[in-house]
Amino acid sequence: MRACVREERASVNSATFQWLGGAMWSTTFHLCIFADTDLNSSRGSGEPAATRQAGEGENIVQISTRRHDKTVILDISGDIDFANSLEVRQSVLHEISESRAPRVIVNLSQVRYVDSSGVASLVEGLKASHDLGSRFILFGLNSSVREVLELSRLIKVFEVYDNEEQALAA
Repeated sequence: MRACVREERASVNSATFQWLGGAMWSTTFHLCIFADTDLNSSRGSGEPAATRQAGEGENIVQISTRRHDKTVILDISGDIDFANSLEVRQSVLHEISESRAPRVIVNLSQVRYVDSSGVASLVEGLKASHDLGSRFILFGLNSSVREVLELSRLIKVFEVYDNEEQALAA
């Protein structure tokens, strides 16, 4: 596992902080954690309904959408960083608003890296889901993604499961 720290100045919507329980904090560093994971492994059953790709070169992220009963499952692979977090955010928010599914499940098993902009995209998805009365579930967090959520103290805010079967059964 490799790690780096970069300085970053980020502004976050105060409404999002209030929604997170009023705990406000400021971050002036950017935590990057890389894990050695196989991005070619199987991602579960079901054919993707739609696939989007964003970024260039090594910063490519792929987002596939599939349905399981009344649940929308977003399969994300690649790194969720500043270069492509906008595409991830837009895809997540689009699926939440268009599908109005009672559950939105995000498969992060093929994501090896998430930075603060990626975390912000997930938080916005969580907030949008809650605003519509649906659940926003994450599964398949590798150790580096889990560590980023633990360091930001957001791991307790998200509903997190180890695998797709547990997420669907919840």
